[in-house]
Amino acid sequence: MNGEATPEELEDIRDKIDSYRFRQNVRAALRGINDPEHIGQVQDALRKLQRRAESLGAKRTNPRDMFRIGGIGLSVGVFGSALVGAFSIAASPVLLVPMVGAAYIGWRSVSDSNHASREIEILRQIAEIAKELAKDGDRTK
Repeated sequence: MNGEATPEELEDIRDKIDSYRFRQNVRAALRGINDPEHIGQVQDALRKLQRRAESLGAKRTNPRDMFRIGGIGLSVGVFGSALVGAFSIAASPVLLVPMVGAAYIGWRSVSDSNHASREIEILRQIAEIAKELAKDGDRTK
């Protein structure tokens, strides 16, 4: 998880670590380990996964908000100014073309913010699963 995964790849990771078989394998492995140091290493790895997922999710929050606020604001501004320009005296109807651009900017900003929101939610779920698995390791001691 270096921040380059697509939402689909993140969903695959989430689904694999959230599967019943994976959880049972982790629990069985932790129960079968007699070395407290080794159990601690497994728990550290799970906590590291949890923190990394939380960190990546937090990093995606700002771009998502920028997509929403900046993109939609820019879209409304371009659309409004093109509309005023198109209907002012001696203006060309060609000024209606920026309206199409404004609509595209608005669509892209909403699309990109939805994409980022999806990533944030999946990363939150991965962090929760890792936290649960780390707690399971505490119960085996």
